[in-house]
Amino acid sequence: VMVTKIFDNGALKNARVQPNFIITSIVTGDGEEQQVNSVEDLNNALQGVTGTIRVRGIYSDYGETYTYPLNLNQ
Repeated sequence: VMVTKIFDNGALKNARVQPNFIITSIVTGDGEEQQVNSVEDLNNALQGVTGTIRVRGIYSDYGETYTYPLNLNQ
C-alpha cells in the first residue's frame, strides 16, 4: 500500500514517514507481523489495535526496508 498523502498531526507525519512509502507489513505490540498487500489488508490488520505498532516497507527509489514506529493513541 503506497502512502500518497501525509496529514498534519497524523501518526504518519509524527513518525516522519514520507510520501511514496510502500507499506509491506505491520508489527503489532505483541510482535505479530502481518503482511499488507492491499488497503483492505491494512484496515483488517489495524482493527482494534492500539498503542505503538511498527510499519515496515520500502521507498521505490531505495532498495532498503524501513521500519517506523507509529503511536496509534495520538
